[in-house]
Amino acid sequence: MNRLFLLFFLLFYSAGLYPAHSATPRLVTDLSEHKIDIAYKFEGTDVLLFGAIEGLSGTIKPDVAVVVRGPTLPIIVRRKSRVLGIWMNTSSTNFRTAPSYYALASTRPVASMAASQWRAVYEIGIDYIHFSPASGGAQSASDIEAFRNGFIAARRKLGLFNEHENSVELIDNGLFRTRITLPTRVPIGDYRADIYLFVDKKLMARQSVPFVVKKTGFERSVYDKAHQSPFLYGIMAVCIALGAGWTAAWIFRK
Repeated sequence: MNRLFLLFFLLFYSAGLYPAHSATPRLVTDLSEHKIDIAYKFEGTDVLLFGAIEGLSGTIKPDVAVVVRGPTLPIIVRRKSRVLGIWMNTSSTNFRTAPSYYALASTRPVASMAASQWRAVYEIGIDYIHFSPASGGAQSASDIEAFRNGFIAARRKLGLFNEHENSVELIDNGLFRTRITLPTRVPIGDYRADIYLFVDKKLMARQSVPFVVKKTGFERSVYDKAHQSPFLYGIMAVCIALGAGWTAAWIFRK
């Protein structure tokens, strides 16, 4: 299916449905899927992002960076320490905003293709992600940085934060493509793929393509019930757990 989308795009572009030249560089991009459904057997998926660069001279070599961001949520990051031989949560900090998912793909290492000011403004690279610590905290700047690094490390381990430099493929006639990997535990919500065009480390054009990740079927019903009626959902979960325990005990006694 992804190959079919790309084939249609290449045919349209070569047929002249997209103008070959414009006054300023422009990006034309799209995704193979704009809605990702998560069912009980969901094991992750890849989304193909493809596009074309218009208005550049054939002698100019462009660079493309793609940043995919998931829903931004407030989070609490906790630190565990060993107390009397037991691992316990001993400290924590709050961040008002933090991305639940972040992925970077680029034609080559971003440090060599984009100036640092562009990377900082548009959060191109995990090191440039903006976190907003909650006001009134007593932690020092070094403590906040340690919590930030801990959160990033945990997200990397789950496959929710990743960087794949040299993974955007430039094709002839200003075409490009890359794949966005969504792991099994990808959060649901609204996502956005931001595409940036650089020439000589300067930002020349950018474009955003939205898509959504949502649950379907039984998983969707459970998710909605948990958020719409958390008290009843909790009681139901406890009853199911007790029932399963009593059933198992009865079977083993027999």
